[in-house]
Amino acid sequence: MVDDTELKPTKEEVGRFSEEKQMMNGTKADAEPTVEIEDGKEDKEPPKRVSLLVLYRYSTWLDILFMISGSIAAVAHGAGWPVLNIFFGDMVDEFVEYDKYLPEPGEPFPTDIPPDVIQDAKEEFNEQTRKYSIIFAYVGTAIFVVSYIQIALWSLTCERQTHRIRKEFFHAVLHQEIGWFDKHQSGELTSRLADDMERLREGMGDKVAICLQFISQFFAGFAIGFVKSWELTLVIMSMTPLLAICGAFMSKMIASFATKEQESYAKAGSIAEEVLSCVRTVFSFGGEQKEIKRYEGELQDAKDVGIKKGITTATGIGVTMLIIFSSYALAFCSSTQQDQMCRSEWVSLSVETGQTVALVGSSGCGKSTIINLIQRFYDIESGELLVDGIGVQDLNVRWLRSHIGVVSQEPVLFGCSIYENIEYGHPGVTKEEIYKAAKEANAHDFISKLPKGYNTLVGERGAQLSGGQKQRVAIARALVRNPVILLLDEATSALDSESEAVVQDALDRAQEGRTTIVIAHRLSTIRNADVIFAFQDGKVMESGNHHELMKQNGVYKQLVTLQSLTPMRTDDDDAVEKVPEESMDTVGSLKAVASPSKQMKRQLSSQRSRMSSMSSKVSGDGEEEEEEEEIEEASYKEILKLNGPEWPYIAFGAFWSGVLGITMPVFALIFSEVISTFSAEPEQMQEEARLWSCMFVALGVLTGLSNFFSISSFTYSGEYLTLRLRKKAFWTMLRQDVSFFDEPRHNTGALATRLSTDASNVKGATGIRIGSSIQSVVTLLAAVVIAFIFGWKLAFLVFAAVPLLVMSGAVQMKLLHGNKKRDSELLEDAGKIAAEGMENVRTSTSLGLEPRLYEDYCIKLLLPFLVVFGVAFAGVSLGQSSAFLPDFAKAKHSASLLINSLILNHRLTTTPLRESDLVPDTTLLPGYLIYLILLDYRVLILPDTIDYRVPNTIDTTRYLILLYYQASITGDITYSGIQFEYPTRPDVRVLQGLNLKVKPGQTVALVGESGCGKSTLVSLLERFYDVAGGSITLDGNNIKEVNIGWLRANMSVVSQEPILFACSIRDNINYGVPQALNQSEVEL
Repeated sequence: MVDDTELKPTKEEVGRFSEEKQMMNGTKADAEPTVEIEDGKEDKEPPKRVSLLVLYRYSTWLDILFMISGSIAAVAHGAGWPVLNIFFGDMVDEFVEYDKYLPEPGEPFPTDIPPDVIQDAKEEFNEQTRKYSIIFAYVGTAIFVVSYIQIALWSLTCERQTHRIRKEFFHAVLHQEIGWFDKHQSGELTSRLADDMERLREGMGDKVAICLQFISQFFAGFAIGFVKSWELTLVIMSMTPLLAICGAFMSKMIASFATKEQESYAKAGSIAEEVLSCVRTVFSFGGEQKEIKRYEGELQDAKDVGIKKGITTATGIGVTMLIIFSSYALAFCSSTQQDQMCRSEWVSLSVETGQTVALVGSSGCGKSTIINLIQRFYDIESGELLVDGIGVQDLNVRWLRSHIGVVSQEPVLFGCSIYENIEYGHPGVTKEEIYKAAKEANAHDFISKLPKGYNTLVGERGAQLSGGQKQRVAIARALVRNPVILLLDEATSALDSESEAVVQDALDRAQEGRTTIVIAHRLSTIRNADVIFAFQDGKVMESGNHHELMKQNGVYKQLVTLQSLTPMRTDDDDAVEKVPEESMDTVGSLKAVASPSKQMKRQLSSQRSRMSSMSSKVSGDGEEEEEEEEIEEASYKEILKLNGPEWPYIAFGAFWSGVLGITMPVFALIFSEVISTFSAEPEQMQEEARLWSCMFVALGVLTGLSNFFSISSFTYSGEYLTLRLRKKAFWTMLRQDVSFFDEPRHNTGALATRLSTDASNVKGATGIRIGSSIQSVVTLLAAVVIAFIFGWKLAFLVFAAVPLLVMSGAVQMKLLHGNKKRDSELLEDAGKIAAEGMENVRTSTSLGLEPRLYEDYCIKLLLPFLVVFGVAFAGVSLGQSSAFLPDFAKAKHSASLLINSLILNHRLTTTPLRESDLVPDTTLLPGYLIYLILLDYRVLILPDTIDYRVPNTIDTTRYLILLYYQASITGDITYSGIQFEYPTRPDVRVLQGLNLKVKPGQTVALVGESGCGKSTLVSLLERFYDVAGGSITLDGNNIKEVNIGWLRANMSVVSQEPILFACSIRDNINYGVPQALNQSEVEL
């Protein structure tokens, strides 16, 4: 029980947090999230599905107004086409009636019909066609308007709601219990925030409007059908169950495959993020090939599922087309006749106000669990945890955490300036308070010596600072909020002797009047604690001060004895005892790590991906962003070369796409012949109807097979292209220097995003879209040929509308592509904030940064939302609604051609019907052109992903391809005149002519202030970087001339922050070993 009378909230504080009171009534440890997220109680439990209406629960009254208006427009649009068909049918009747007066092809006009009768018929027919032309123009204009309205309004409300859902999702994630994150990797969450939101956006916008349009068209068509001919309508409806069964089966299968595919890609993305975030560890242990194989394994699963999904889609579409064409045949024939964490068990302890309490014990015994429970990262299963006599469940979580200062074992810094990192401890503090906290943490001096002082960017997870510097900044962040409760989780373990003494003294002073709970492995730091609790197996075994516990000969004395046996931990030499534990800075710490009192990692939970840092913010003057490197443009042909092994499939698919392109013009010919049969004699009509009905069935079979072979072939080639691009891009990233990953623009989030999006976009323009383009071109060419053969004058008029279609597509492309890159970059900035917030959730939650992270995320989302908002309104709606325009001018001119008998060499009804059905097929072109434009953007980036190397790079290629082993080394290391500065900080010389000799078998310790170059020597020895001057030799050989794989294979590294991968303990121990160890070797 924590007895702290100072923790009672004031009235002002209670008022400030009053809006969060409702979150205390349940069992959740945080505010009730707006977005429901699965708690993951069982890994095998399927995700909870929601109805379509639930997706729109984030809509405002304005969104509802947009959706209602857009739906009405969609219904009107759908009903407009059946209504238009009524007038079209009446016009066809006029054609058929007038056709009776015309002779058969090659025969003269009959002489038994008086000329005045023929003239009257022409005038009557001319009058009727003028009437239908006007009707077409009115109905067509109305359809154009409602089409624009439906697409525009649904696109707008979709962008508004997905923008809101992104914010609510991030808000909900930030307010989950910490235990929830133990079961959900941050990499998976960020992938879902990016990919799933895009899928949601695609499904909530204009596609809903189009769905309503087709539903309306379906019912309106059947309603008109029953009014006009209920018998024929019933006959056609007999095919509806087949279409419904086929559609339902296809939807279910595709949805299942899509889910599995997304899961595989999410796992692959999680692996990529995990590897890229701890790339130094991967390089150190030579795990590149292993990680590439692990990544490829998940990609193979995704590829296999993608191919199955494509084949299912191809089968469904093929069968659907066969059913549709069969229904045409049936209709025409009949008309002529009639889709577990570590536990703390039975723990009882009491902390009085102002006491300093220490928790000690071996790793995994429950010490950190106590700190997590105090912060309400988890809720207790039984018993009670009281603060000032009040259960923590009854206290406002944010208020509670605002009075707690935490310094963790592994300091977490955000990717912004030092000033902002300290300010995160207490947003709104003054500059003087920040300077004071920094001085108390012994951080002010080293910060002031940096070129940009407090405005220095710390990099992703503080990568630009040394371990000791990061820890001191974290301590300053905890002290700046002047907490009532202070939680120290090995707060001084990473500091050098001088810094530790100063900071420990500062912490001792800061503890006065505060309730302090300390977790320590270095027992000398907690000797003066008021009470020491010794833990073992999740239970408190003993308690008391240092002298009392030493007399008990219990757990505590065993820990002290074990440490006293370690050379680095002697009670007799405090100066030696306080040597820093930075394992990257000192070889001697290897012995200390081996001690049972040191550590394996306390939690063997999955190594969560180190995602990108938040966008850089610097107090005072802003920094200019680095210019992106120029990227050499690649051609579309180069991308297709990557599909070289699949060219037989591409050629096969191209052939069937061409066949599919011919089917629509052939359909127009057959359709016109069927119409012409209505002017024949009854006996001849029956015979011709059966003939052309069989032709429809045959055409349906051909269309179904063409769809199946085309889609299957291009799906196969597209999936292999995606796998090859992702693998090659990942390979390229892993052969870069470490300096490549130091660049802000090459942070983990950006690279992982590029892996997932670039390949998908390229596949979108090179897979099935190739078949679509071939189909469109063949359809257009065939339509032109047929139209000019049977009516060249009408053809000129009809195809004059094609430039209008292309122009509308070009406008849509310009609007979409003009802001594509900027929109992508802006969303990436928001993604960085989300990723870092979810990755460092314990730190951000402990500091109470959720509102600030949420606010920053919303700000970063605003600009891309406005950009997409405008594009959705102007581009998409214009492109969707313009497809109807070519139909306006057909009827009048067709009638004129008929009246003047300009096409007497063939059935007069042929021309208008054929060309009417041919022209809409050309509307496939603008959509494909959009993909080509988007591909151009991705093609510009692609070489950067798969071929890019930073200048003057270390050649790691031969290591990855050819790993040879030389004779065993002795370990004679010589640093001669070393000069070095980090590529990202060329103005700061880290090493200036350093000389150092390490003889074989020696144990050498490197000590000094944080940031003095200790870790740099290790990085240079591993060839993470190359020296600017001097040389490093190993057994007399310059390491630049030594194979990097062989070099790193002869080293073992234990870093200050232990990196464990998301696999078993055994696999982690075996990591970097060419041949897996047996059980006895692992246990040893």
